[in-house]
Amino acid sequence: MQDRLFEQAKETLYFLSHHPEERAAYTQRLKYLLDTASRIDDAEARGEAKGEARGIQIGEARGEHRKAIETAKKLKARDFSMIDIIDMTGLSPEEVENL
Repeated sequence: MQDRLFEQAKETLYFLSHHPEERAAYTQRLKYLLDTASRIDDAEARGEAKGEARGIQIGEARGEHRKAIETAKKLKARDFSMIDIIDMTGLSPEEVENL
């Protein structure tokens, strides 16, 4: 297997060293492929960063909402008025009513 690959590499090198036009085309194609791969990697990294930031944002919002519900339950247990609970937690009247 390695011998076959080595032979192919040798043949390609021989061909490219004796055909300048083909070598230029090969080099240009290789550059294009490397540039494309680099752009794809960059785009993937940016996409992952955006996704991670969005996930953190969603997680924080959910955590804040859970904390508001927890606080509202405690306030409700201490007989705070619905208006006070809504004002202190930022929850909707429906959310407080359903606790």
